Amino acid sequence: MADQQQQQTDRGPVLPPHTEDHGHSLAAWVGVSIVALGALISCLATVFTIWPAFWAGFVVMAIGPAVGKFLASKGHGASKPEQSSDAPHDTPHDLHGPR
Repeated sequence: MADQQQQQTDRGPVLPPHTEDHGHSLAAWVGVSIVALGALISCLATVFTIWPAFWAGFVVMAIGPAVGKFLASKGHGASKPEQSSDAPHDTPHDLHGPR
């Protein structure tokens, strides 16, 4: 029973190591950066009333996810964590111990 309980420290329970990547990869950064650049272009075009640039910003925003997917398909995306069948799942109940 002692192995199933989490260790307790002065600051609270010790949680298992976090294995998810949440898209911290070149593909994610480039894709999101392109979308942000497109949003900036559209925002500035709105302020300065340059309507062709406004729509060009939307085109740039639409290109961002496609570039991210392309880079991920070429191996620059986040790697999927390997999980065995007996590994605990990251659910709130598992992370915070028995209730």
